[in-house]
Amino acid sequence: MDIKNKVVIVTGASGGIGLAAAKELARKGAKVVVAARSADTLAELAKELPDSLAVPTDMTKPEEIKNLIEKTVEKYGRIDVLVNNAGIFTQALVEDLPVADWDRVVGVNLRGTFLCTRFTLPHMLERGSGVIINMASQLGYLGGTEVAHYC
Repeated sequence: MDIKNKVVIVTGASGGIGLAAAKELARKGAKVVVAARSADTLAELAKELPDSLAVPTDMTKPEEIKNLIEKTVEKYGRIDVLVNNAGIFTQALVEDLPVADWDRVVGVNLRGTFLCTRFTLPHMLERGSGVIINMASQLGYLGGTEVAHYC
């Protein structure tokens, strides 16, 4: 896929794989929309990426995810690619895991991915094109004693 001039949303863009993906996509000519909770980090990142948009977004809040999608369509008129990359990781045995930690991991990693996809899909279906990429961890295959909630 030629990514030049494509509008790409990258969630979890403030660090790790999301940050690297956003920079590489911009280097290849994409119009990158970066999303993460950290407004300051995103603002700094957007300064590095030509024709980009930074939208602070908490993946556990549907209204913020809707805002991300709306601001993207408002600025660029479309969404060509959605990279569902946002995720959090905690470690604890199941018997020691606070319910709040479980809820946060599921809220960001699963529900956030679902909501981003759900709110993006109508725009892609209307245009008859689009790509959705869901990032996952190898721990989904390997598992582990202190990461059952993440896997």
